[in-house]
Amino acid sequence: AVVAGASGAVWGLLGAMFVIGRHLGANVTAIAVILGLNLVITFLPGSNIAWQAHIGGGLVGALIGFIFARTRAVRQRRTQIWLLIAVAVGLLALLGVPLLVYR
Repeated sequence: AVVAGASGAVWGLLGAMFVIGRHLGANVTAIAVILGLNLVITFLPGSNIAWQAHIGGGLVGALIGFIFARTRAVRQRRTQIWLLIAVAVGLLALLGVPLLVYR
């Protein structure tokens, strides 16, 4: 099923904040607790929450956070841009999967 919404985007932001915070040595305990509690709530019976959007948003956010954390130097700007383009192309390619599977 195709799912979308603001909650997936929030999970993406939390995933990016977690990865970047860890990379910088910040205390990310609060973010981890929020993610953990939301994960439990997502899978509660009868919650009617699209877990696919939450997990996907968190993973993509973490990936983008990793790219930003590892390519901070000015000399790495080109690498950063190309990696972000690759993520965008990969996500766009995933949009075509249902078309191939449900023909």
